[in-house]
Amino acid sequence: MSRCLLGDPVRYDGETKRNAVVSDILSTRFELVPVCPEVEFGMSIPREAIELQGNPETPRLIGLESGTDFTDGMQTWCRERVKKLEMENLHGFIFKCRSPSCGLIFQEQYRGLFARTFMDAFPGLPVTDEEGLANPEWREKFIARVSNHRENC
Repeated sequence: MSRCLLGDPVRYDGETKRNAVVSDILSTRFELVPVCPEVEFGMSIPREAIELQGNPETPRLIGLESGTDFTDGMQTWCRERVKKLEMENLHGFIFKCRSPSCGLIFQEQYRGLFARTFMDAFPGLPVTDEEGLANPEWREKFIARVSNHRENC
């Protein structure tokens, strides 16, 4: 799951996006494996904001202040991290919405670089983001899908 949702101050601005559903409810039912692509890739806290630009199928990850293109390094990191996550026996994943690395949808046309790599590697794994978990009906369906995945592995 995206580490910032647990309350760790890993966002670009040093803030947190603690999510009570994740940290208070799901953490009692599941073992959570936190991931922060930017920090694990080596970006500092705080750091410049980044965004996806260009073709939605092959976007570039660009620093907004410096214009630095982080795409190639981040994609390499994503592939390596996903290989490590394959050893974790995952049954679901919760992404940070509207994130250039973890967003299932970013700027209405992109999928975050890590989210894309992860979902390509784990095509049948239940995934959601914190906005999906905010809906009690969707949250229960996600929990059921994760539980079902765990029972069938």
